[in-house]
Amino acid sequence: MEHEIDQVVQAIIIASDPTQVSLHQQALAYIGTIQQNAATTWRLALPIFVDQNAEGARRYPPQARFFALRVLDEFFDNRFEPLDGETFQTLQQALVAYIQSEYVSGSAESDATFLRNKFSHTLTLFFLCTYCEQWPSFFSDFFTLIQPTNNSAFNRHISLLFFHIVLEISGEVADQMIKSARPYDADRHARDGRVRDAVRERDAARINEAVLTLVAECSERMSSLRKQDGSNTRDLDAAIEVVDWGIRTFGSYVGWIDINLTVTRTTVPLLFNLLGDPSLPIRLATSVALLRIVAKGLKEAEDKLNLFKVERGSETDEGEESYREALGKLLNVYGLEVAKLADDCANEDIRKEASKLMTQLLPVLLRFLADPYDDTGSTVFPLLQIILSGYKRSRKISTEPIDDTKRSFLTNLLQVLLTKMKWDPDADPTDADEDDNAEFEKMRKDLRTFMDSVLSIDQDLVTDAVRTLALTTISAYQNGLSLEWQDAELGIYLVYIFGEINKTGGKGRAAFCHAPPVDKERRKATDYSEYPLTTHGEMLYALVQSGVVSYPHHAVSLQFFETVSRYTDFFKIRKECVIPTLEAMVDRRGLHNENLRFRLRLYYLFHRFIKEAKNDIPPDISASIAQNILDLLPIQVEIQESDESEGDPIADAVRSSTFDSQLYLYETAGILCSLLFRSPEQQTALFLSLVQPLLDELSINLQASTEGVQDITPIVKVHHIIMALGNISKGFPDYPSSTASTVSDGHTLPPLEVLGRVAQAILVCLEAMNVHKVVRDATRFAFARIIATAGPSVTHFIPPLMTNLLAHFEPSELVDFMNFIGLLIHKLQKDMFDVLDQLIGPLNTHITALMSQPVSGTDDERAHIDTKKAYLSLLNNIMTNKLHRIFTSGRNSPTFESLIDSLRQQAEDVSDPSSQKVALTFLNKGVNIWGQSTSDGTQEGLPGFELFIYERLVPSIFRIPSSVGFNIKDGQMMVVLHEIANLLQSICHVRGPEAYNYLLTVFLPSQNWPSETALQFTTKLRDLDGKNFRNLPNPTESFNSLIVDMNTIRRPKPKIKPPRKHGATFSAEGTWTELAKNIRQIQNHDASNLSFEENYRFAYNMVLHKEGKMLYEGVKKLVAENLDQLAKEKIIPVFPTGSNNDPMHQSQESDVFLKALRSIWDDHTRNMGKLGQILKYMDRVYTKNEKVPEIEQAGRHLFLSHIIRSPIQQHICTAILHQIRFERDGSSINRSPVKGCVDILLRLEADDGSMTVYQRDLEPAFLKESEVFYRLEGEKLLGTCDAPEFLLRVEARFESEDSRTHHYLNGSTALSLRQILKDNLLTPHLSSVISMPNSGLDNMIDTDKLDDLARLYRLFAEVPTGISTLKRAIKGSIANRGIEINRTSLGVEVGDADPEESNKKTKPRATVNTAIQRLELALKWVQDVLDLRDKFILVWERAFSKDREVDGALNEAFQVLVDSNEKSPEYISLFIDENLKKGLKGKTDEEVEVVLDKTMTIFRFLTDKDVFERYYKGHLAKRLLHGRSVSDDAERGMLAKLKVECGFQFTQKLEGMFNDMKISADTMEAYKIHLAKTTAPEIDLSVIVMTSTFWPISQSIPPCTFTAEMVKTYKSFEQFYLSRHSGRRLTWLPSHGNADVRVTFDASKVELNVSTYALVILLQYQGLASDAVLKYSELRDATDIPEAELQRNLQSLACAKYKILKKHPPGRDIDKEDYFSFNAGFTSNMRKIKIGTVVSRVETGEERKETRDRIDEERKHQTEACIVRIMKDRKHLAHNDLINEVTRQLSGRFHPDPLNIKKRIEGLIEA
Repeated sequence: MEHEIDQVVQAIIIASDPTQVSLHQQALAYIGTIQQNAATTWRLALPIFVDQNAEGARRYPPQARFFALRVLDEFFDNRFEPLDGETFQTLQQALVAYIQSEYVSGSAESDATFLRNKFSHTLTLFFLCTYCEQWPSFFSDFFTLIQPTNNSAFNRHISLLFFHIVLEISGEVADQMIKSARPYDADRHARDGRVRDAVRERDAARINEAVLTLVAECSERMSSLRKQDGSNTRDLDAAIEVVDWGIRTFGSYVGWIDINLTVTRTTVPLLFNLLGDPSLPIRLATSVALLRIVAKGLKEAEDKLNLFKVERGSETDEGEESYREALGKLLNVYGLEVAKLADDCANEDIRKEASKLMTQLLPVLLRFLADPYDDTGSTVFPLLQIILSGYKRSRKISTEPIDDTKRSFLTNLLQVLLTKMKWDPDADPTDADEDDNAEFEKMRKDLRTFMDSVLSIDQDLVTDAVRTLALTTISAYQNGLSLEWQDAELGIYLVYIFGEINKTGGKGRAAFCHAPPVDKERRKATDYSEYPLTTHGEMLYALVQSGVVSYPHHAVSLQFFETVSRYTDFFKIRKECVIPTLEAMVDRRGLHNENLRFRLRLYYLFHRFIKEAKNDIPPDISASIAQNILDLLPIQVEIQESDESEGDPIADAVRSSTFDSQLYLYETAGILCSLLFRSPEQQTALFLSLVQPLLDELSINLQASTEGVQDITPIVKVHHIIMALGNISKGFPDYPSSTASTVSDGHTLPPLEVLGRVAQAILVCLEAMNVHKVVRDATRFAFARIIATAGPSVTHFIPPLMTNLLAHFEPSELVDFMNFIGLLIHKLQKDMFDVLDQLIGPLNTHITALMSQPVSGTDDERAHIDTKKAYLSLLNNIMTNKLHRIFTSGRNSPTFESLIDSLRQQAEDVSDPSSQKVALTFLNKGVNIWGQSTSDGTQEGLPGFELFIYERLVPSIFRIPSSVGFNIKDGQMMVVLHEIANLLQSICHVRGPEAYNYLLTVFLPSQNWPSETALQFTTKLRDLDGKNFRNLPNPTESFNSLIVDMNTIRRPKPKIKPPRKHGATFSAEGTWTELAKNIRQIQNHDASNLSFEENYRFAYNMVLHKEGKMLYEGVKKLVAENLDQLAKEKIIPVFPTGSNNDPMHQSQESDVFLKALRSIWDDHTRNMGKLGQILKYMDRVYTKNEKVPEIEQAGRHLFLSHIIRSPIQQHICTAILHQIRFERDGSSINRSPVKGCVDILLRLEADDGSMTVYQRDLEPAFLKESEVFYRLEGEKLLGTCDAPEFLLRVEARFESEDSRTHHYLNGSTALSLRQILKDNLLTPHLSSVISMPNSGLDNMIDTDKLDDLARLYRLFAEVPTGISTLKRAIKGSIANRGIEINRTSLGVEVGDADPEESNKKTKPRATVNTAIQRLELALKWVQDVLDLRDKFILVWERAFSKDREVDGALNEAFQVLVDSNEKSPEYISLFIDENLKKGLKGKTDEEVEVVLDKTMTIFRFLTDKDVFERYYKGHLAKRLLHGRSVSDDAERGMLAKLKVECGFQFTQKLEGMFNDMKISADTMEAYKIHLAKTTAPEIDLSVIVMTSTFWPISQSIPPCTFTAEMVKTYKSFEQFYLSRHSGRRLTWLPSHGNADVRVTFDASKVELNVSTYALVILLQYQGLASDAVLKYSELRDATDIPEAELQRNLQSLACAKYKILKKHPPGRDIDKEDYFSFNAGFTSNMRKIKIGTVVSRVETGEERKETRDRIDEERKHQTEACIVRIMKDRKHLAHNDLINEVTRQLSGRFHPDPLNIKKRIEGLIEA
């Protein structure tokens, strides 16, 4: 078990560390399995959580113990049966022991506090499982733990655990919110009920006593601690925490235990005492507890009243908003309970007392309502609503005036409401995205509701207050008084709402002036200016005249415009106010305001005002206004970057709220233009000025959109322009709807010529851009408006409009288009005849094709239904508007039969009753028109239509009620039955006695109706004609009886009775001779004079007289002969000859042949359908008895054997394949014949019936030819195309084949065909395409061809090896680029050799330059890698669909790239160092942060992270010591990133460096205070004390001899420091320090910043003569500075830019024989100079070797430490397992070598 526990713990650790990529998912899956099997794995989880080690601490890490609790939760939760005895004992003992050790005696998980809440939840679940049956003493045992032992200190932890458990129990068994969040479970519900009852019965009193005792004791302890001096803050906080949680616990259970326990003489005073506690959490918890007590209520009304009397002491106002809100809720519930007592209590005394209390509550209510914090004010809304409702009830039942108390309250309430309606001074009402604004608007609505309530109580009180405040505010502004913007806005808002408040005002003009009633016709001529204004009229007049619209705040102006736009009727009685209002709307106060949101709202308000007041605007003013808004009309398109990868970017781009608002301006411009109807020339000129710029823009963007550019801006702009043109047209009045041929006198037409140009331009755009849905939608909208305005003058555009709209369409668009046509029919009626004549045929073709497509889901089904409804509605519109001749015109008559038959089939579809009804309605109208007799030539009847009625329509009518899915109890089905009855009535009415006789003697007997039933049915049908039906006393009853008669055919199944015999004898030969002659006439399409009844009886009699075989075989023979004749006459003559090799000629021959075949099939199926009706009795009797196919099925077999035979069979396949080949070669074909013949082959079954002829003959040949074609095509494309072109062509082939199978082949072929394309176009050529020179993957990435790369990914994803090939190519591409980047970084590495090793003196400047170049190359390497990663990530995101496999390949490739450069750890550290330096130019903090984040992505690829740590530590040390960090936050942010990536151990020493810097700063502050009390040395000193184990300090410290002044100074600090830190030793590091020294030269004094070594050198010249000279050896001996440092500092002082010392002889090199003197003549314009700045540089070869040796040494120690740590934990481990475990643990820092691990193991064994 120990092994299993260790395995689980290890998996948890790995799962919580996402950096362990290889094992992370495996670990997650493993621990998931552990949790799922909690029924057994709880035995592992329990010791993980509770076990202790030898020191008494918890054995396992916190994350493992947290997971263990989750497993226990899973085990306990949803368990509703008792645990077995052993399990319960184990769990109980372990958990109790844990509580004793951790909460009673321990620290209560102080190191992992999150475990506390989790444990309390787990213990609660255990309690719920065991309390009722197994652990009834749970609380008794717990109380024993809570009670302190003698002399033991107060233990808050066990008390808090107790509170948490009770809280959890209350939540689980009584909290309705928690219960509603869970799915209902009957077992859980029952268990919770049992636990509640058990707690109430056993422990409720003790729990309540314990909680209140703990609260009371800690409350006293809290008071005592507050009286002390404040040194015991920790104890006070602990006491406050206990009281807070205790009150929360109390509040959690008051709702479900006996209230007599919780509300006592001691409880309530304690709570009210705590309600005034200084601690806000305690007050909040107490208010919630009191709220729950009040909400639960007491049984006795007197008890409630006594409690409320006590509660009145809580009416104090505190500063905290949350506390005031809690008190408001308490007051609200309290007030509601008092109101109930005042209204409903039976005790009169209590009612009076409650009413008195309610009166005292009113001022408190107003105080809460007036609270500046809206959430506090809204807490008392329910109470206020109850009070006002009571006032309203009293007002209704009493006519007495309201008393003074109520009036005073209402007056004060009204003032509070008006004050609360003001905006906050800091708010911005024009910001629609501001959540606070939406909340305030909601608050205003609520306040308006209360104002309405007051209004219903006392209307004058409200109207006077609103009027007074509004007029006072407006007058104050007009008089120049100072006015806050929120006051001004409120004043205008009150004018805005006054129309709703003033219930006594009239409507229209009467609302604003006291005028007598005026007839509608005389209103325009009436002068209303002479009539006095109403109150609202006065307010509006004052508002307009005050000029408050000029107030310099957007909210005020906007509210003004909202108000005047709402009450436009006012401007009809005071027309002098129109002009100033329009001026304000048009200038900078309105439409030209600088605030965009303000302008967008004004566009709508301006449109609304103009539209309503247009009759009062003079024409010259309208033209001026239109000119003033021209600058607002240009369309701007801004394409926003979308976060969503899915969806249509064009559709997203056209959705612009800015443009939607701008459309109102265009419509307004149209309205203004329409007002110039009395001046046509001026109107035309203005109209042209509006539309011509748009037409020019339309032309420009149309050209741009068709040039193949990927930018979608032109497409969006075309959409916007078309919408704008449509809205301008919308501004003109509609063309009058009239059947007359002339326009009424009252209508003026717009400039028709210009509108025609607009329509033509839009149509040209649609033709070029009909592939874009947004353009189609915009065009449909624009044309709807143009036609509505211009009428018949532009209807000739509709046919080409339909052609282009339906070239590419979605079902929803087709529905919209048909609705659009329906509206035009209603409006233009007869003017639409020619248009519809051209339209209906193609439209019917589209609809038929769409309806024939298979339905693949709910969306498709919904689209089919909507399309069908819209189409049927359109057809009925045509019939209703008497345009039925369209269907039988010369153009449409060939398709009339198929149209009318399709409607018959729709009428039979019981799955869609609504469409059934509409189809039946159409057929009813058709029967009344086309079914009329044509004998006298005066009717509109259609010859032969009666055959359709009898042969197809009547059988369909009777099939509907007998359908399986027909439910007569369904209301919709009853509507269908009514339509059926109406249709039957229409048939009988139109056809007369012929119809009755047919039903009675032919049809109903053929349906096996008894003669009595048939007679009764036809009699009712005849009697219920239209006139008599309307005159019946109860027509509905008679009508339903007809329906019931129809429905009887579904109930009985009568025996088949032969009809009465006609004639004495029967002759089979004679009957067959007559029938055969009639069948030949049917086949020859000469059946107009035949009688269906006669032919039916011929067939019926032959079957009845046992001559069925003769009939069956005779019909088959006739059909076969007819097919042979048709083949001979129509098919064989059009066989493709093959004599002409011209593909076009061959295609034409194939087309003719296939059309002929389809024609014969159509003829055959029509004939067989008619024969099937005649021979229905034979099919019902003879074919079933003889088990032979029905006649229609036999007809298909005959067609197969006589038509689909050799050589026709071969020609069919050849012709279809030729057409496909011709289309594949790029030519266009007529797909309809091909589809028709394919449908034939699909409907015909092969001989054995196992497959269709299509599958037997055509599909194998097609697939074989396709394979040959695409094999050659793939080779051809590979040889002639570059990679992008190859991919484009291949994708086009996939799309074309998908289109082919969708439109005229069978869907079953699609998969096989697609596989052929994959096998021949993709699979063989993957590697060749991806590696094409100058165009392959590398080229596409280099040139950012994202579309081509996306296409490559899509195609490669089609084949199994595609993604793997792509991954290999990406890895190779990154590897090649990485080689180039690494080679570039080695550009100056030849200078790495040590100058001394080459025995040459390297010039200092050259050395410096080389170091700088090395640094630049190092930084460039990192930047190049980052840029490369960014490029590939961009490709991965936008082209490769963020494919996870590709992402893995990218990560692997970049890891190889980074690890291939051994200097990458140093380079990355240098790059970070460069970006974290102070004074970095050219980058903002945000840009630096982004760069560092990207750098961390490269760091993740680094294997040797310990090498990076060493370099980073050195660079960080230099930044900290020399003050070069950009900021402490930036440094710590970088440290946090490293900690996240590598863990705490990685950054421990780095954090120690920061800690040293902070401690050193504090130490220096203390040192300065110390110096202030003693004698300070002459030199100011700033010391950084570095812990040697944290900082990168060499163990051998080079010596340096300081001057006496310096020694005195640092000795002073040493004495101070060591006096505070005993046992420490300070070692001075002059190589890391610097100094500021003031040097006196002959000309001036200059302050120099130099290194500590340079200071020591300069101090050697102090006190010497100005021309004194010191030898190099003298300086070396005097200072003891190491020679390398001495030479470097002398170079800085004597050979650099600032020559502080003179070198003798002059030169750039330092020689041991040189002399140096002080340069007293040095001059400089600067007062402070920095010399010898230490810069980051790349290591030389020798330095790198030294670094590597140190790292190797550290790795040895780390490896040994890891081995020891593992063995101490595991005790025994196999050798290989040990190596694997060491490798796993160290892989986070570096990649350990197994051989080195083995050596370290051997070394430890030997030691």
